[in-house]
Amino acid sequence: MTTGSSSACCSAGGAAADPAEARAEATEAGRARGRVLVEPLRGDEPPTPERSVARLLALLDGLGFAPRSERGGGTGTPDRRIRLRHCPFPELAEEYGGLVCPLHLELMQGAWDRLGAPLTAGRLEPFAEPESCLAHSTGTPAA
Repeated sequence: MTTGSSSACCSAGGAAADPAEARAEATEAGRARGRVLVEPLRGDEPPTPERSVARLLALLDGLGFAPRSERGGGTGTPDRRIRLRHCPFPELAEEYGGLVCPLHLELMQGAWDRLGAPLTAGRLEPFAEPESCLAHSTGTPAA
């Protein structure tokens, strides 16, 4: 599975000479890959935040990110964080973070789009800590 992401990452980064165009291509490639790679919910499973996060974690784990879900914000807030404890492309992310990191964020959003998740992948903090990145998501609280 990592190979698919690697080729999406590298082809998106090399396809456009204009940095803004390259970033747009990378984000669209990430979103498209997320839609394809995530395992859909069964028809009788509503897309709750918990189920959606579980499917995304399985996808990210399969791609080598070693993810861990964390609650963000205070009591009653729907904010969630996903700590990515391993970057499959650390050298690329350090040199081309403007392409690689948005691609990874959109991979998450593409997966949630496919699931119909009540969550949005808001932002990604590259290397928020020495060995991990933090993805921040927001959504509606579970009813």
